[in-house]
Amino acid sequence: MIANLSPFCMKVETFMQMASIPYEIHETLSARQAPQKKLPYILHQDKAVPDSQQIIEYLTSTFSVRLDAHLGEEQLAIGHAIRVMLEERLRWCIVYSRWLDPVCWSAFETIVISSLSQPYRAIFPVLARQRKQKIRQTLYANGIGRFTPTEIYQFGQKDITALASILNGSTYLFGDQPSSFDATVYAFLANLIDVPIPCPLNDMARQNKRLREYCQRMRHLYSI
Repeated sequence: MIANLSPFCMKVETFMQMASIPYEIHETLSARQAPQKKLPYILHQDKAVPDSQQIIEYLTSTFSVRLDAHLGEEQLAIGHAIRVMLEERLRWCIVYSRWLDPVCWSAFETIVISSLSQPYRAIFPVLARQRKQKIRQTLYANGIGRFTPTEIYQFGQKDITALASILNGSTYLFGDQPSSFDATVYAFLANLIDVPIPCPLNDMARQNKRLREYCQRMRHLYSI
């Protein structure tokens, strides 16, 4: 089973594995205690740090992490652009598929419920109804929810194609040495390849040998 069904939570956990930072995971379905009312967030020395990217920047500074020390200015810029593509567009295509596509929702609901412990398993159906309504409003507000399902999937498929082209047979995103950007790339690809949902996005990622092998390398190296 995938480490986390949230690409953003998985991104942070992967980064901490890569940086050899010890951590404990606390399961929750509510973000009410989070500084910005969203997951993930971390607690370190009584300091709450929200947002996956702010968390990585905080940990990089606090623990003197040098995962990106080998990257040049152009590579850092490309990594930033790839991260934004995944987090600000592919992310919403995945959200649509899981929560609002009736075919995908049935499989996703089963996966989520089976991964939860009590009492979260019992209250998930109620939370899911509320979440669906909020997601529908959010997707419409940010624009992607105004397109047809076919168009939404085409957006996501173009992002997956672009990512596969950028990898271009490299061991990691920028050659033979992983960087912090691989935490983001792996978290999103694993949430497509390793989550058994009958979705055009998942199917496309699973069918791409380059992407499958990339995920296998990351999983083998960091056991996540």
